[in-house]
Amino acid sequence: MLENIRSRKRHGQARVEYRACRKEVEEKLAAGYSSIMIYEELSAAGRLAVSYSAFCDYVRGEGRRIHNRRS
Repeated sequence: MLENIRSRKRHGQARVEYRACRKEVEEKLAAGYSSIMIYEELSAAGRLAVSYSAFCDYVRGEGRRIHNRRS
């Protein structure tokens, strides 16, 4: 159980990780890369440890986590 507590991220860590890569993400989107390609590249490099869903929320919200809620 102690290992699970240590492996959890601190509150807001996902936002910090995204903001550190934000300029690069915006440049790649403008160049025509898809979100999944950018996410996979950053995750493989160890620069992003958030879920793809959270990543998309941050991209959609321009740095703030905006959920896409369907009615």
